[in-house]
Order: sequence, then C-alpha cells, then structure tokens
Amino acid sequence: MTLWYMHSLVGGASRDTNEADTATSSCATIVCATHNKSRTFKATIETWLANEPAEVIIVASPTSYDFVHRLCSEIESEITVRVLRADKANKRSQLCLGFREAHSKIIMIVDDDTHWSHGILNKLTSPLLAMPKLGCVFPDLRLCVTMRPPSIWEQLALLRHAGAGLNLHASHCVDGGVYCHHGPTAAYRASILQDPSLLVAFPGETWRGNELNAGDDQYLCRWVENHDWETKFLSAHEALVYTGTRQDWTLLLQLLRWSRGDWRSNLCALIWERHIWR
Repeated sequence: MTLWYMHSLVGGASRDTNEADTATSSCATIVCATHNKSRTFKATIETWLANEPAEVIIVASPTSYDFVHRLCSEIESEITVRVLRADKANKRSQLCLGFREAHSKIIMIVDDDTHWSHGILNKLTSPLLAMPKLGCVFPDLRLCVTMRPPSIWEQLALLRHAGAGLNLHASHCVDGGVYCHHGPTAAYRASILQDPSLLVAFPGETWRGNELNAGDDQYLCRWVENHDWETKFLSAHEALVYTGTRQDWTLLLQLLRWSRGDWRSNLCALIWERHIWR
C-alpha cells in the first residue's frame, strides 16, 4: 500500500505547462523496436493508432519479424503501420533503422509494452512545435498493477519506479533538468535522431569493448544535453503513459540491467563527456 501511495503521489507533483494543444497528428511518426511475440502487442499498437500519428514504424528482430508482421496485418486502420526486419536483435540498431525511415518533423520512440492514453500525442508534440530550442518531451509513467494486493514482482517494480520518479520530479522542479528521459515514450525532433553523427555513434557505443544494446534512453538524454537542446518533462496530470512489469524472476535481471545502465551512463556524463560541468 505504501509503495502504491508513493507511486500515485509522485505522479501529481510537478510544474504546469501552458502550451496550447496546437499540434497536428501528421507531424509525428512512432518508431518502436521490438522482440515481442505476444498477441497483447496488438492492443498496445491500437492505443497508439487512436492518437492518429502520421505513421507507425515497427522494427522487429529477425526471430520476431514474421509474428509481428502477421499481427499487424490484422489491424484495421487508415494509418500506415510498417513492419521492418532488422539484421540483428539490437534495440539501438533497430531504432536507427526506424529513424532513417521516418519522414515527419517529430519522432516518437515508444516501447512495445507501453499503452497510451487518448490525446497523449498532441500533448507531447505541442511543446516541440512551440519552443524552437526544445529537443525532447516525455511524459510521466504509471505502472499497471494487475493484482490486489500487488504481487512481489509488482512491489519491486513499484519501488524502482517510485524512486526514479522522485528523483526525476525533484531534479526537474529545481532547475528544469533531468537525469534520464523515460524510455517507454519520448518525443524528439527528427533532426536530432536523424543526425548522421548520432546514427553512427548511438548504435556504436561500447563499454569495455562490448557493443551496448540497452541504455538507449540514457544515451539519448546525454546526446540532447551535450548538443545544447532543452528537455521538457510533463507530469501525470499533463501527460501519462502506462507500462506493465514482468511477473517472474526475470524482473530481477531487468532491475540489474537498469541499475548497471544508470551507473554506466553517470560515469560517462561525469568523467568522459563532462558537458554537465560547463
């Protein structure tokens, strides 16, 4: 109960935005990298389509391509849903393939387990159209709890999200900065994600000689900051997306990857890139 209260409380504390909801859906393309083989993915995509984006580009791994292609062929929509096949299962490489194929002013990076509320697309794109120096906008995140009381796995996920949410709200309220963009959904200027230098550096980042797969949201956060773009965070009462959690021990591995990614990104920002000290 305490974790659920913290999760709800965090979603309500932040500064208001005053931008008019002036964006049109035709300015944004959704790019999703997936390895998903669950039929629930169809319902997730339909929440995106309900917001009327210009196009949805799904970049599937080699082993999931056939399943995702068949699943998307069942969706009835006037909005184009393209399924691309990646050469390998690497989220960063998959995203870059989607970036290259997008033709709109704004690119939405969305995880394959993230459900959208109605109107979220306009809320995220409006600030980018109104503020020329703004490079990224991302919403608040709410974890979908399916059991009452929450399972042990949901409680662990709630604890992680509550801690991250408190840090995010606090840092943004103090000076407008953030330590990481939310991975489940974020809106970027297409010019940032289609920068030739980013398309090389982003999938080519290594750590101790190994090519990185995870940590895409942290890398893009640092890239936006290092290139003097501004970031805007919208709190729960302004814009909210929903994500689920794993219901078995593999959640522990995911939490370990997230923690490891946090430390790795912080070291890069503080010691090697050092833009935050300027």
